[in-house]
Amino acid sequence: MNSFSGFAQTDFAAFADKKIKNKKFNKERKVVWQKIKSLHLLVDSELKKTGFPLKGKESRYDINYVKRKVNGIWVAYTHIKPYYRVCQLNYGIYKDGFFIGIELRGDAKEQVKNMIEFIKLNPDEFLEFGKKLNPHRVYIDYDDYSVDPHNATKSDLTHLIKTVVAKEAWFEFGEWHPKTKRILKSSDIVPEIIRVFETLYPLYLVFSGLRPTGDSKIDKLQRITEVPENDLEKTESEIARDVQQLSKEDREKLIAKNDARNRAKGVQSYTNESKAFRRDATLSAALKEKYNDQCQICKTTYKIKQGFFCDTHHIEPLKEGGKDTSENVLVVCPNHHRLLDRLFIEVISRTKNKIKIKENGKIREIDLE
Repeated sequence: MNSFSGFAQTDFAAFADKKIKNKKFNKERKVVWQKIKSLHLLVDSELKKTGFPLKGKESRYDINYVKRKVNGIWVAYTHIKPYYRVCQLNYGIYKDGFFIGIELRGDAKEQVKNMIEFIKLNPDEFLEFGKKLNPHRVYIDYDDYSVDPHNATKSDLTHLIKTVVAKEAWFEFGEWHPKTKRILKSSDIVPEIIRVFETLYPLYLVFSGLRPTGDSKIDKLQRITEVPENDLEKTESEIARDVQQLSKEDREKLIAKNDARNRAKGVQSYTNESKAFRRDATLSAALKEKYNDQCQICKTTYKIKQGFFCDTHHIEPLKEGGKDTSENVLVVCPNHHRLLDRLFIEVISRTKNKIKIKENGKIREIDLE
């Protein structure tokens, strides 16, 4: 298959109404679909280098326009099947331009419910995702309405929620590249896709029901460990049930015991494609219980159906020789976990009760207890 060279103005024209109306099979559309397939291979190769967990699936080029009202070809990324009926990250070419971002069908009731709950509970955080995108291309689109996240208000979000519910409107959030006379090259598109996907991935997880929508209450979460089940005697979810029965004193003894053992033994690795390391699921469960599943940086608690959700982050990564001990572990929300992993936040120092971090060029000290 030929490598992707770019999209020209004639590719956008292949989706004009006069070109595809009443035609199930369209040669111009098939040419563009072949380009999308080549772009798909290129993007998936680049995403794999970043550790991105999803692979794309192309839409069909021969979908009947009159029946389905489809005026483009896209590549969808989602954990859930069938891909065309749920929330997805995607990129695609349409008659008016090229889109990159999140797309959510109005009749995907469970995902729409998650979106609405998240926006109601965290309106400012939702708008912050838009502010991380290219200000010249970002938009929120639903039904016949379009909003600039940089200038959006909570009343705009209220209108969004009402419209999506009342009309089962499609919802799109991302960046839009209007059609242009120049060729839209791979060097223009691929880095943009990677950047937008990495920016919006946490939001995609929330809408898909794979991350919490947010809440202020404290409760327990039985979280499945990141280590494959066959590599542990018990998963972290099973361990969490045991940890929750311990008294505060016994829990502190458990943490101290595991700290001592892990300092002496070091970290064991296991072989898989990502060359991951086996972390101590018992220590992780005990620390989450100790801090009530609350992020030690922002003090936020996230709620999902099974309970409450948080991650554990190693300040010095295990693969770089970091210890799997409590002084090297932070309990964090998924947002801060990603910021720490991507080095947007740097940990300068850590004591038992305080941590000093550098974020956006500013240094601040946070109480951990």
